[in-house]
Amino acid sequence: MIAKLDHDMERAFLQDREGARQRDSALSVAGRYNYRADIMVFAAALGLIACLVALGLYQAELPGEAVGIISTIAGIFGACLKDAYAFEFGSSRGSKTKDFAFMVEKMRG
Repeated sequence: MIAKLDHDMERAFLQDREGARQRDSALSVAGRYNYRADIMVFAAALGLIACLVALGLYQAELPGEAVGIISTIAGIFGACLKDAYAFEFGSSRGSKTKDFAFMVEKMRG
């Protein structure tokens, strides 16, 4: 039961990513550019840098709770950048194996 649920969740994730990649390809073929993706990546990078600068400059003056919150937000921005890179360039070999298995399953019907 749990294995099937995990499989279904992974399948939905791969379908979503494949749909987004197809959208990017269709935009490219139509001669359009995906500015939204660039803005999202730029905003995540800017947010991460801002958090790190704030921590570097003001950590001594900030209460511990604020440092924890800013660190958490920096982690979220870092995760956004990691996801963007994984989308653009692919991710680990294990994920590629899952992609291959998904495509084989999709071809079978």
